[in-house]
Amino acid sequence: MMDWWDLAGFAFAHRPLLAVLGNLNRLVGQVTQPLPALRGRLNGEEEAELCARLAIHGRKALLLRLRDEAGQAMRAVDSERTNQLMEQIRQLQFF
Repeated sequence: MMDWWDLAGFAFAHRPLLAVLGNLNRLVGQVTQPLPALRGRLNGEEEAELCARLAIHGRKALLLRLRDEAGQAMRAVDSERTNQLMEQIRQLQFF
């Protein structure tokens, strides 16, 4: 369960990528979706190369894409749990 909470913190809040690399690697190993930004970054592709290859403009845009792809992968594995965690995080952000 802790993996999911950490993953949700990355996908739907502000948890840093480096804090969840292991969790993201396990998650990506469970899905067949392409997830080009996430797989590229986890495979060590540099940010600048990844941005150029995917036509993403800037580090912030890349981070948004990584977070989006992490959420997609989580939904592919367990959409109900993902939606529950996303809602919990949204409620916490109001405090």
